[in-house]
Amino acid sequence: MPILSAPFPAGERFVKDDGTLADKALLWLVDQGGILTSAPRKLGAGVDLEAHAATIATTPIYSNAIPAGLYRVSYYIQVTRAAGVSSDFTFSLTWTNFGVAQSFTGSTKNGNTTTTYEQGTIVFRADENTPVSYSVVYNSVGAPTMQYFLGATLEQLNA
Repeated sequence: MPILSAPFPAGERFVKDDGTLADKALLWLVDQGGILTSAPRKLGAGVDLEAHAATIATTPIYSNAIPAGLYRVSYYIQVTRAAGVSSDFTFSLTWTNFGVAQSFTGSTKNGNTTTTYEQGTIVFRADENTPVSYSVVYNSVGAPTMQYFLGATLEQLNA
């Protein structure tokens, strides 16, 4: 359900004669702050790899320490150049929750055309100061080798 904001106080004075904010303007700004603090927060730059042609070993998606809580990873991976004979890729995500290693593995895609893609969003709880990591298993047969694009973001959700 979207968070609704009070309408901007159009037609009202935004600033009083003494230079302070008018009451309605102040209430509107406070309301906007509540919306912003409840919105998910993107952590780090994310992943943006173009023309990649190799397996990616387990790699943290964000290198700084994180607090325990709910997170969301959204990812998109697409073949950008088909292999000469065949190819496939599989995206995976790992994290730790209550001291137990957890993982998500997407489906293996082996269409070997530039319309072959996988996308998803995973919501999970992660422990404090534990890495959230991704990896890609890549196979390519024949020349040219398959290339792919991978984009992924990590967001902290506010419960």
